[in-house]
Amino acid sequence: MASMVTPRPQFPPGHPMHGQPPTEEEERSRKRRVRIFQFVISMAALACAYKFFRWIASFKSAGRKALVAPPAPSMNRNLERIFQNTAVRNRALLH
Repeated sequence: MASMVTPRPQFPPGHPMHGQPPTEEEERSRKRRVRIFQFVISMAALACAYKFFRWIASFKSAGRKALVAPPAPSMNRNLERIFQNTAVRNRALLH
C-alpha cells in the first residue's frame, strides 16, 4: 500500500530512466491514490476516536439502561398471587 502512495524512486546515474520526470498521468494517478489513502486513514482515526469517546462515556453513565421497561407494580401482585395459589395447590397434593 505504501509503495502505491510514494513518489517514483530517484534512479541512479547511468540508469536508463535517470532524470526522467514522471508523466502527468502517473502523477495524477499517484495523487489520487494519496487522497484515497488519506481518506481511509482519516475514517479509521474517526472511528477509533468515536469508539474511545463512547468507552469513556460508558464510565460516566450511572448504570446500564434497561432494554425494556420495568414491570408495573400490579404485575408483581399478580405474580405473587399466582405463586401463592400454586404453592397452596402443591401442598394440598403432597398431603
